[in-house]
Amino acid sequence: LGTAVTVLAADVADDEAMAALFGRFGDDLPPLAGILHTAADLSSAPIADLADASLLAMLRPKVRGTWNLHRFSAHLPLDFFVLFSSTTALLGANGLAHYAAANAFLDSFAHWRRSQALPALSVNWGTWSVMRAASAAEQQRAAEFGLEQMPADLALAVLGDFLLAAPGAQVPAQLTVAAVNWD
Repeated sequence: LGTAVTVLAADVADDEAMAALFGRFGDDLPPLAGILHTAADLSSAPIADLADASLLAMLRPKVRGTWNLHRFSAHLPLDFFVLFSSTTALLGANGLAHYAAANAFLDSFAHWRRSQALPALSVNWGTWSVMRAASAAEQQRAAEFGLEQMPADLALAVLGDFLLAAPGAQVPAQLTVAAVNWD
């Protein structure tokens, strides 16, 4: 499709690392055309037992990381700025209150960023067939409540449809992509 993809590893919540990385775009790296923010920290605990350290570790990549990506790219003519959220922000999940809160931030942020006339899309993903961050038991628990596993290629195809929407198409700031058994 005539697109170059460069994969780089850096801590999205580290201000200095992000400043250094963004300083390279248009210099020794091609100009940045889009952002897919997929960072997460995954742990679980009942809310009564949730330690401050676990809460902060969960919020760090989602909240601080999102803000860093925004502030270092707000002046760039990005084609897309996609935040990988979760249906947990919409439906909740036992032991994942801090994960739900972190992802609810992403959803709100996408609406705010869009209000600033900047590209933004937060996707509340359901469970995927390949989920390294969730154990088999956690995936089974989700399935018991109706969230079935989506094939990764199908989920990514849906994302591609939104990213490649015709100019002027009304793409929402937030959408949900999930395989749900409503029974």
